[in-house]
Amino acid sequence: MKIAHMTETFPKLSTTFIVNQLTGLIDNGHDVQVYGTQPGENFHHDVIDEYNLQDKVSYYTKPRSYPEGFKLLVTSIPELLIGGVSPSRIFSTCRHGKYMPEELSIMRNVLRHRDGTDVFHAHFGPVGNRFLSSQPLMESPLIVSFYGRDASVVPRSNPRVYDTLFEKVDALTCLSEDMRGDLTDIGAPPEKIYKVPVCIDTDNFEYKERRLGPDEQLNILTVARFVEKKGLQYAIEAVANLDVDRKISYTIAGDGQRREQLEELIEELDVSDRIELLGWQTMEEITQLMMDAHLFLLPSVTAKNGDKEGTPTVLLEAQAAGLPIVSTTHAGIPEIVDDGDAGILVPERDAMAITDALRELIEHSERWPEMGRAGEKYIETHHSVEVVVDELLDLYQAL
Repeated sequence: MKIAHMTETFPKLSTTFIVNQLTGLIDNGHDVQVYGTQPGENFHHDVIDEYNLQDKVSYYTKPRSYPEGFKLLVTSIPELLIGGVSPSRIFSTCRHGKYMPEELSIMRNVLRHRDGTDVFHAHFGPVGNRFLSSQPLMESPLIVSFYGRDASVVPRSNPRVYDTLFEKVDALTCLSEDMRGDLTDIGAPPEKIYKVPVCIDTDNFEYKERRLGPDEQLNILTVARFVEKKGLQYAIEAVANLDVDRKISYTIAGDGQRREQLEELIEELDVSDRIELLGWQTMEEITQLMMDAHLFLLPSVTAKNGDKEGTPTVLLEAQAAGLPIVSTTHAGIPEIVDDGDAGILVPERDAMAITDALRELIEHSERWPEMGRAGEKYIETHHSVEVVVDELLDLYQAL
């Protein structure tokens, strides 16, 4: 099969799950094409070179000025007319105002690459909307995948934002049953929704059995963007309250808009000796941090604007590495972390419950190998690239 994948910035650190889908499809003998808005800055992964993914990307233009938009308009229309696009469709697109140049660029890309394409797969709801005007040119099924914010926050400002998409698209995918509910709540036809989980390359995360020596420092790790839905202030408060008879090191790898607030909280609680904000890390550095950690903490919450997780990829990666988990009963997390077997889940926004969960795991560290193995087995069975790509291919072939 030949599958066209549509996204925005590509490649991008926070969407490595898309790269995993692409490489999995290639490994299965399929041809992939990627449409993106721009290359990712300061992001490189060996797999991009290994699979020559950059050569498979066509970037559609998002004009930054009126002259750029006008130039795109002038160069696109003749090509679209020659390609068989009707004047009425071009005129209809030109009525879309500020989005018109971008939509014309998308139409031009679809026209150039549609021959032999069996499926068009858009990643994220807004990207699906952006490609909707080009659907009649595709001559193949269109699938749109939702991942979290696009299903929970975007519809809040415009509850009907996906009405046309839901009507015209051939299939929708979600990451969890929780997200399936979000989509049906905003009008998605239940019969069009398929659950396709996030996949990770388990070969990148070597399993390690976790044990804690009598005098060994306890290393707790979080990898997250510094945004409200990650609940990092509750993690900091929980670790500050953690009173155990050993040295503790809590590392938070990431960055974002709430960094200053988190730094102030660490200073206010006087825990800079045990909590470190590490900044952005490469995939290789994150893998090493996971190897050095004993426990993984991600206390996700629903943000005030409704933003919430899909199924956090980092929880899959941590389990693949054998780390016991402390997280929350938030969104799709209970579907990917077996509470009691692979970790402990607590209510959202409850720092004391996080402290209690950490203390319980520390006091019963003899259970860590068993918990790590349970998590690793679950990931291998349900979230490996091989398993998820097989599910994706079943969906493609069914359309």
